[in-house]
Amino acid sequence: QEIPLGQIGCVLGTHTGPKALGLVYIKA
Repeated sequence: QEIPLGQIGCVLGTHTGPKALGLVYIKA
């Protein structure tokens, strides 16, 4: 799960920003 989360975080961080990454982190 660490690898997919890292990839998703990078994609979200690039497309939307740190806010999306925070939301994903909270959901995870």
